[in-house]
Amino acid sequence: MKFNSKLNLTVKVFAFLVIVCSSNHTVAQDPEFTQFYANPMYLNPAFAGSEQTGRIGINYRNQWAAIDHPFRTFSASYDTYAKNLSGGLGIQFVNDGAGSGTYHSNSISGIYAYHATLNRKYRLHVGTNVGYSEKSINWDELTFADMLDPDQGFVYASSEQQPMKSRGYLDLSAGALVYSKNMFAGIAVSHLHEPITSLVGDDKLLRRYTFHGGTNIKMGDKFNGTYTLSPNILYTKQGEFEQLNLGMYLHSGVITAGVWYRSTDAIILLFGVKTSRFSLGYSYDMTISRLTMASGGAHEISFIVRMPQKTGRINYQQIPCAIF
Repeated sequence: MKFNSKLNLTVKVFAFLVIVCSSNHTVAQDPEFTQFYANPMYLNPAFAGSEQTGRIGINYRNQWAAIDHPFRTFSASYDTYAKNLSGGLGIQFVNDGAGSGTYHSNSISGIYAYHATLNRKYRLHVGTNVGYSEKSINWDELTFADMLDPDQGFVYASSEQQPMKSRGYLDLSAGALVYSKNMFAGIAVSHLHEPITSLVGDDKLLRRYTFHGGTNIKMGDKFNGTYTLSPNILYTKQGEFEQLNLGMYLHSGVITAGVWYRSTDAIILLFGVKTSRFSLGYSYDMTISRLTMASGGAHEISFIVRMPQKTGRINYQQIPCAIF
């Protein structure tokens, strides 16, 4: 058997194991984006309407790019501030796939965040996310060891038991965010009722707890521009899985550069451009775990478009979080 065929087999079997075990308490994890604040409602529903105008966001992640069929995750969202509702409204679609069309997960969510003023310095957002998700598998694309003949290749029928082809489920999340001019902190809880998501058995998708926060530190002026350092922290826990992210951004004019350390596996390098109308960011996850750089790491691109601001809209304080 050629090496490429072996690699394809490995990827397909691995994708199948991910599907079968996706709700097991020891391995359950959600799709992940490393440009956390370029996909704010995915991080925390309290971010809905956090800008004074409508916002369209597109995010794409290619993980383990060196293998034939890497994990690919796509997100598209829209949110806006609704004065009559005293908060923000949003909608988001997320697609996650692995293998050559073998596994797909799709979700669509409606999001609302209430905005309140606590005092002259601090504001509070409280958000909720109500979504519907579906996981599916293309069984015909999977190959197993018992199908293999040493001389003729994959010629036998597998004895593996075929699981459900798809499962749909309701998914609920909530979050809160407090901020002032130069600092912010938030908490989000995803999968509040721990829905059953497994295609085999009745394993549940465990709650995910996320804490994030940061601050802005102005460093001075140069070439008529202000340099700002933004140290950040993001901690996630889902079942037995824990992850700590420590990051630092440097902002100058329309340019942002950043670096994150992710405790489980990677150093993240980031570069982005933000104007009043759009933001464009690129990041690369450089693998430092035992998986090594043979995986190809992960590439991520974000693109945000802001609608023209309407005149007469209330000018409330912007959240001082990072752009990407």
